[in-house]
Amino acid sequence: MKNIVKKHLPAIVSFILLSSCGDKESLLIDKLEITPIVNPNSKVIVKSGYFLKAELFESNRIEGVSESLLFDTDDYFQSFNYLTYSKPYELQITDIQGNNFLGKSTYYTQPQQIIYSLNKGQSWEHLVPQLERDENIYNYEYRAVSIKFHDQNLIYYLEGKSKPYSIEGTRSALLHKIDLGTGKAELLSKIEDYYPIIIEFIDENNGWVLLNKVVPLNNYQVTDRNAFIARTKDGGKTWSEPVFVDGSAPYKNLIVTKYGTIFIFNGEKTFYSNNYGETWKLSPMSIYNVVGFDSMHLLTLNDVGLFESNNGGGSWELKSSKNTPRYTDKISFINEKQGIAYGGNSLYLTNDGGTTWKTLLYPYPYIMQ
Repeated sequence: MKNIVKKHLPAIVSFILLSSCGDKESLLIDKLEITPIVNPNSKVIVKSGYFLKAELFESNRIEGVSESLLFDTDDYFQSFNYLTYSKPYELQITDIQGNNFLGKSTYYTQPQQIIYSLNKGQSWEHLVPQLERDENIYNYEYRAVSIKFHDQNLIYYLEGKSKPYSIEGTRSALLHKIDLGTGKAELLSKIEDYYPIIIEFIDENNGWVLLNKVVPLNNYQVTDRNAFIARTKDGGKTWSEPVFVDGSAPYKNLIVTKYGTIFIFNGEKTFYSNNYGETWKLSPMSIYNVVGFDSMHLLTLNDVGLFESNNGGGSWELKSSKNTPRYTDKISFINEKQGIAYGGNSLYLTNDGGTTWKTLLYPYPYIMQ
């Protein structure tokens, strides 16, 4: 009987939730002599909104951030801690580092206002950065496109400069470093004739920026539907000559593993480089998330299953499709065996390299009641 109950637990749970006694509806989950699929007490986390970030650590500790709370557990959510927070309604979050939040206001101003919290979202600060500008500022539009933590007090503020309502004319990428404590801003570098999309650093010196450029077409028109990559080795002070990647579509997503394997994607195509962005190739499959154990050994997860590459993204083999987590778009691994996958308000764990997955958080009916 126990095996039958375990095998058909989701259906049984659904039946239990529909059960009532007289005019007093009651959940019978606590009366079952079995362990629920996930801890019913975790409903406070599951119902707190989509998960923005989650990370697995060596001690089996999991820390995460949802749309309304921070949470952590040392025993896979048999017990856990959580802290609620409320963010300003105009905030667009651009980076989360530990328990610190960073973002920009959705209200367009010149320059765009920075909003951040360094105390777990319990209070928020607003900062209008004092940025270096050309004298003819009103002839150009400046937009913050990527704002990232450098450390707890310093941030990178990447903005694009362009002519309003036109893709023609002077374009530039400007990278500033801003001290949140003093509000002081330093212009680190400019990349002329390119417009920035997103920037990623893997340490204090090495980073990459995704760019596009206005180029002529054969019919006397111009386009910026392309992708270029530039690299810095000195924390953004200088950049390599941008390398052309693709000229057929715009790209907005950039992933860099800590070993320097790089992916750009747009939902239809993915390009990759396993030599720090010097040369690029079209990926044989679309990539939305990647973890790397070195520059060649990679894992990625999609709705089909967990895929593995041993040649830096040149080819992928289906590692496992059994019990694959659905509707997840992010992964975090601490080694080749242990990792988590999450997305929406669901979170899964694997201890065997993705062969099997255990559900840790999921909006089952008995959780959402």
